[in-house]
Amino acid sequence: EEPLNLYFYCSRKAATNYRQVLEYADRILGILREYERASGGNIRLSVIDPEPFSEEEDRAVEQGIQGAPLPSGDSLYFGLVGTNATVDKEAIPFFSLDEDKQRTLEYDLSKLLWTLAHPDKKKVGILTAIALEGGGGNPMFGQQGAPRWQFLDQIGAFFEVEVLPGSTEELEDDIDILLVVHPRGFTDATLYLIDQWALAGKPLLVFVDPLCEVDAGQSDDP
Repeated sequence: EEPLNLYFYCSRKAATNYRQVLEYADRILGILREYERASGGNIRLSVIDPEPFSEEEDRAVEQGIQGAPLPSGDSLYFGLVGTNATVDKEAIPFFSLDEDKQRTLEYDLSKLLWTLAHPDKKKVGILTAIALEGGGGNPMFGQQGAPRWQFLDQIGAFFEVEVLPGSTEELEDDIDILLVVHPRGFTDATLYLIDQWALAGKPLLVFVDPLCEVDAGQSDDP
């Protein structure tokens, strides 16, 4: 709804002998220009080739772009900075040439734009019988606890997340979305709470697995 500014920093002159960088830069630029065309003027793209000891180089460093040293003594700047109409800023300091990172390029660019366009994160409340946040080990006896589930961090990139106990009887007013994962052993009050949330037409996602491997031996418990 408000204009976003994108600043694509690419040291093309310094990267003249690095064909892989230039080809990847053209791919990135192609996607950014598609976004710019589709935005109806709400995305403003600037392409910058920062010369050594220039104001553009100083601005790139100031905005969080990382320079990779080259054998020639120059620095290769190859990153993206986005800003919104307020004071929010998101950056990709350096586009990695790693194949795995290249495969997620469109996702990474979309995430940067989405985050800038939605500075106020909605809150997700998670009701679950599983220890999603990990823990449970005893360091004194060399026991490592269960790791934190990765999807919590993935959701946390877009939403504020709060994991709630299965005995919860009241939800805070600031929760926008309710996520129910493996609702085993919930109290009647909690089940009623979920029921009322659904009847009110509020956003609800429920994941139920009768053969839950991380909750072995408990599948017969309704």
